Amino acid sequence: MRKLAALFLTMALSAAAFLTPFIALPALAAADYSNIRVRLSASNDDINLGVKGTYILKETGATVSSDINIRLVGSELVATGGSNVLFSGTEFTLLRQSGLLRQYNRQHGWRHYLGDMNYRAVPDGLGGYKLAVTNTVGMEDYLVGVVGYEMSNTFPLEALKAQAVTSRSYAACKISPSASYDIVDTSTDQVYKGYDSSLTNVIAAVNATKGQVLANSSGGLVQAYYAASNGGQTETTANAWGKSLPYFQMKDDPYDLRNPMSPTAVLSLPRVVNAASTLDASLHNFLK
Repeated sequence: MRKLAALFLTMALSAAAFLTPFIALPALAAADYSNIRVRLSASNDDINLGVKGTYILKETGATVSSDINIRLVGSELVATGGSNVLFSGTEFTLLRQSGLLRQYNRQHGWRHYLGDMNYRAVPDGLGGYKLAVTNTVGMEDYLVGVVGYEMSNTFPLEALKAQAVTSRSYAACKISPSASYDIVDTSTDQVYKGYDSSLTNVIAAVNATKGQVLANSSGGLVQAYYAASNGGQTETTANAWGKSLPYFQMKDDPYDLRNPMSPTAVLSLPRVVNAASTLDASLHNFLK
């Protein structure tokens, strides 16, 4: 997840006096955190869908167990299986009974998805329509598709467990029953690439932390922003977005500076800057 272009935010969990480290989701308010609705970066007008299991087409009750094609025709969707038209209309949902779906994602390529899949024709803002795809999936299955790509299956188990708790907290804060979806599948929120059973370490980390989230001192969910790098110092949410969250404090982060993969830049700054000795244009832009 990348929430800022230049200002990076990280969780300093060990020093955050405002946090109650872990609580279980059911202990929070009555909101349902068991599932999350993810808007996928799918094709805008045509999808070939590999059905690797059994699904029910909600609108007709028909069983779908073989590959189908979904096309946007004007303002309507046309779903076909071979030469048979399975559905024609503005919206339909495939309800998972078993197995999974294989679907192309314009951001992530071919991916596999658990859960239910909703397809809708929505206005594209240009006078036409586009195909919107939303995956309703169990929170823990969703996290497998996040932790494995915000980190990697090769990371230490404890690091993966920390990422699982952080990602679960972030996702839970995004759930909004009044909206048409909760979260997107890119770094605008968290990278989500569907389900991959080969991510055994990630699955173990998610299972080991099942239901655990970060909470503040009053028991509310923590908006758990995180980033790949913070440049050696964390930022406050007040400076970043104008909203102060007390558990995000500005402080030096020596660990980021020790990371050999963190990008660095070396620049020469003049001792005196005045009309006769101005900043180099590239340095000026860098500092801005």
